[in-house]
Amino acid sequence: SLQDINMRKAFKSSTIQDQQVVSRNSIPNPVLELYHRGDKPPPLNILSPY
Repeated sequence: SLQDINMRKAFKSSTIQDQQVVSRNSIPNPVLELYHRGDKPPPLNILSPY
């Protein structure tokens, strides 16, 4: 009924998440190739906090 639809939650929240720590061994080869082909990161340590 229309009343049931209005009482229902819009979505069901779920706290269970599929999580994995990203390590050098778990990165797929194509991603690793892109990583090595890319530019080196800029030297952020020479920047001031401002």
